[in-house]
Amino acid sequence: MRPFLALTLVLALFVPAAFGQEILPPPGAGEATIGGVSVAWWAGPTIADQRVNASVPAGGADQFWVRMATDDIVTGGGPLNVSGRTWFVNLSSTDIVFDNASLFGNVTVPQPADTAAFLTTRLHVPANAQGSVSLALNITILEQRGNQTVLLGSALQTLTLQVAAPAGLPSWAYALGGVLIVLVVGVTVYALRERNLRRRMRGTVRSQALREAELEEIAQKKPEQAAVIKQELRAQEQVREKRRDLQILEAKRADVEKNLVLLKKRHEMGALSKHQYDQMVAKKQAELAKLSAEIAEMEAADRDSSAAA
Repeated sequence: MRPFLALTLVLALFVPAAFGQEILPPPGAGEATIGGVSVAWWAGPTIADQRVNASVPAGGADQFWVRMATDDIVTGGGPLNVSGRTWFVNLSSTDIVFDNASLFGNVTVPQPADTAAFLTTRLHVPANAQGSVSLALNITILEQRGNQTVLLGSALQTLTLQVAAPAGLPSWAYALGGVLIVLVVGVTVYALRERNLRRRMRGTVRSQALREAELEEIAQKKPEQAAVIKQELRAQEQVREKRRDLQILEAKRADVEKNLVLLKKRHEMGALSKHQYDQMVAKKQAELAKLSAEIAEMEAADRDSSAAA
């Protein structure tokens, strides 16, 4: 694309009449007469683009053109002894970034009939731009008359470009995709935890069956020893139950903490309004406080039991 632009610019500056016609501003281009000189400006991929001032995508770029007519200095000389012109274009914008914000060019005489001079640069629109963006052109034209340089005129002009949404999926699609990814990860983690829990429970059931078989055999031979073993087993089972209950509470608390993190991410992605987010967070924090209190109470009871033993 850039070699094509460079070739187009060279043709416009040096041989604009190569195809038998002058390159005129496209319809809708900004135009003004400064010091008797016709000047035009527009944005488009090529010098004669008819997509003048069409929308530029957010985060995208376009080529910017300025044209100065030279028809009135075809022969030069004359009563004023005109030998050429120099023109300056300074660009400024609060939204747009330019590859080169200061442009200038020289036009000497004689010039071929039906010609024009062009200046160009690349402009870039920010990714967060919306609606429209604008730029200002400060155009100054000087004329060389013999040994004197005369200011023909200076003017401040503007150009507004509409901003189109960037190509690709809309922003809500990315937010929805993020929420779906979070849900899939959560379901996968929950399924893996449940599978591990079932595996441990199957192992516990087999171990308990073996212990009961051994205890029955001991009871037939040594009833007193069997009673002591049963009492120890009951104590161990109570400890295991307390630990299991504590683990369940701790797992629930961890789930609530993860849910709080997920709620924050959903809110940041725009899937939850601030009101929805605040309500859901308040509910989860109340649940978290309740679980933390139950865990603290159970741990205190375990410490008391250990101290009594």
